[in-house]
Amino acid sequence: MSAPGGPGLPPGVAVHRALATEPDEAVLALLDEAERERLARLRRPADRARFATGRRLARTALGALLGVAPAEVPLTVGPAGRPRVADAAALDLSVAHAGAHVFVAVADGGRRVGVDVEGGSGAPLPDAGLLGVVCTPSERAALAGLEPGPRHDAFLALWTRKEAVLKADGRGLLVDPTTLELALEDPPRVLVAPAGVPGPDRLTLRDLDAARGYRAALAVVAP
Repeated sequence: MSAPGGPGLPPGVAVHRALATEPDEAVLALLDEAERERLARLRRPADRARFATGRRLARTALGALLGVAPAEVPLTVGPAGRPRVADAAALDLSVAHAGAHVFVAVADGGRRVGVDVEGGSGAPLPDAGLLGVVCTPSERAALAGLEPGPRHDAFLALWTRKEAVLKADGRGLLVDPTTLELALEDPPRVLVAPAGVPGPDRLTLRDLDAARGYRAALAVVAP
């Protein structure tokens, strides 16, 4: 079941989510040849389900924006394997998944968008090694002052927000996450942005509703 994102999203932006399911014939019919070949290379059922569900959500949402059938959406693969719409610079797309949860964000009007979700049994634990490659010194100090349960949740919130911002920036983890500093407390906001990453005047950062044990975030860059 797919549902758009809740209230408070910027104009021209929608978030769709669904539980990953194995593709049936109807979903396979939506995919182009390259997507079916990629799907065939995935051996784990969970990976197949997430990939097919993400493409279904993306094609359905983009087809509505373009006024074409989902199977006719000209999806291609851009830098770092990120899907994008060919010859449609005004549209942007971001896909994320964790466990069985799949999120797809779409934006029009020249906006850039990034979405991320983390959590479940495969969620990263905030040990010293991971904190050192994800967090700034101030973020590490703030996390250190929390009890283990709240610390894990706060780290997931911080990590999804950073991933969303860097996806919306377009360079992803080519940008060192430790050069991007965010507030741990609500509302989500950027405190220090490295060169090239949009600042608060152009960036909207929001937490998204997610299942228990998961955190999700959305970042939108205005044109």
